[in-house]
Amino acid sequence: MSFLVAVVTAAISLLLPNYYRSTTVFVAANPNLARPEIFFGKNNLGADLYGSDTDIDRILAIAESNELIDHLVDSFDLYTHYRINAQNPKASYRVRMRFRKLYEVKKTKFNVLELSVEDRDPELAAAIANAARELVNLIGEGLVKSGQKATLKSYEANILNKSAQVIVLGDSLAKIRARFQIYNTAAQSEDLTEQLVETQSFFYRQKGRLESMRANPRISRDSVAYTEALVNGLEQEMDSINLKMSLLNEGQVLLSVLETQYFSANGQLGEDLERAKLLQAAYSAVVPSIILVEAAEVPVVKIRPKRSILVITAGMLAFLMSVLAILLFHAYRNIEWRLIFKER
Repeated sequence: MSFLVAVVTAAISLLLPNYYRSTTVFVAANPNLARPEIFFGKNNLGADLYGSDTDIDRILAIAESNELIDHLVDSFDLYTHYRINAQNPKASYRVRMRFRKLYEVKKTKFNVLELSVEDRDPELAAAIANAARELVNLIGEGLVKSGQKATLKSYEANILNKSAQVIVLGDSLAKIRARFQIYNTAAQSEDLTEQLVETQSFFYRQKGRLESMRANPRISRDSVAYTEALVNGLEQEMDSINLKMSLLNEGQVLLSVLETQYFSANGQLGEDLERAKLLQAAYSAVVPSIILVEAAEVPVVKIRPKRSILVITAGMLAFLMSVLAILLFHAYRNIEWRLIFKER
C-alpha cells in the first residue's frame, strides 16, 4: 500500500512544474550622503556609507509597495505570463497576489537585504529580480530628490523675498542719504566738527575785536562796519554748520538702522544663494539609495517541487495510515456491530 501511494505521488509530482529562484543582495545607503554639506565636504563629521535601521525599513517598504509590483507587472507583461485576464475587474488584485507568492524581500541578521523572485523560467526570474532592485533604487532616489526639490523651492522663494527686501532697503538708504546729505558719516562728522571749532574760534576772536573797535573812537566807521559784517557772517556760518550737524545726527540714527538691516539682509541673501547653489548641485547629482552586493543570476537548480521529499512523505503517511487502520481493525473486530445497530 505504501509503495503504491509513493508511486502515485511520484507520478503526480512529475506533472508539477519546476520553479527557479533568483536572488539579488544589496544594502540600504545613507540618504544623508545627498546632503550638500556632506556631498561637498562642508561637514567635517562626514556620514556613514550605509543606512540605519530606519533606512532599511524604508527600502523594505518600497520593495513591497504596490507601485513597484505594478511597474514590474507592466514591464514583464505578467498578466499574460500568469494567464490572468487583464479585463477582469479583479485582475490587478489577482496578479498582485500571484506575484507576491513568488516574490520575497527580507532583511538578514547582517542588515543585508535579499530580494528573491521565483518563476518557471529561470531567465525571467533573474531579470525580474534585477529589475525590482533597480526600481527600488529609483524610487528611493525619487523620495530623496523630492525632499531636495521642496527644500530648493523654499530657498528660491526665500531668495526672491530677500532680493526684494535688499532692493527696498537700498532705495531707502539712497533716499535717506539724499535727504540728509549723508555720504560718509564718519568723515562728514569729523569735517563738520573741525569746521565748527575753527569757525567758533574765528568768530569769538572777531567778536572781541569788534567790541574793542567800538570802544575806540579813533577806529573808522567803515572798519567797524566791516568787522560787524564779518562777525554776522561767521555767526550765520556757525548756524549753518550746526544745522548740518543736527541733520547729520538725525539722519545718522535712521541710516544706522537701515544699514544694519541692509547688510544683514544682504549677508543672509548671499548665504542663501550659496546654499541654493549647493542644493542645486546635490539635486542634479546621482546618489544611489542602495548599494549593490550581488546581482541576481540565472539559477540552474530548481527550488521546488522537492519530489523526493513528496514521495517519502506520502509513503510515510500511507504507512502510518495503514498501521492505524490495522490497529483499529484488530481493536474492534470482535464487536458485533449488527446487534448494536439492531438495538438502536
